[in-house]
Amino acid sequence: MEAGERMRLFVYGTLLPQFQASRMISAYVSDAYEGRVRGKLVDAGSYPALIPACWEDTKEKNILIPECGGGSEAASVLIPAYGERSKDESAFVRGLWVEITREGLAVADRYEEFYGIEELNDYERIWISDADRPEVSGWVYAWPNARGYPDAGTDWWPNKQGMQDMVDKLDKKKDKQDMVDKLD
Repeated sequence: MEAGERMRLFVYGTLLPQFQASRMISAYVSDAYEGRVRGKLVDAGSYPALIPACWEDTKEKNILIPECGGGSEAASVLIPAYGERSKDESAFVRGLWVEITREGLAVADRYEEFYGIEELNDYERIWISDADRPEVSGWVYAWPNARGYPDAGTDWWPNKQGMQDMVDKLDKKKDKQDMVDKLD
């Protein structure tokens, strides 16, 4: 993948608009839109962690789980073994799909303490699909289990307006860039 190439990242916690950490990646984001993934959040104190529905709390060997997504980019991603897919189809985590550059993803990796496959990470970065639009997929930072933290539900947004504000801001940014491109 080339340095300036864009990819999708699903954000659901402190990388959302209205949180200070979102400023780290905002310069690398060109588009954003709402989405949902199957799973739940745990409250790790000052931030949430996503546990995708396709993961089960287990200590077995690592294998690739196609239910989380797939595709060529995810082919080498190893994640904990699983049993049956979650039976709770109502467990969805609301968030924002952002179109981000490779450089922006590297910034997010450092923030989320993801150092690479088979490294000692806080979060694992896995490929996942949107619950409502399976053709929309991308990276997400996730935990394989709750690590003893309490359930935080499925929504970490401080308010709905924050998401709309970011989407509107990015639309204005794109419109401005389109006008500049037309002048060139």
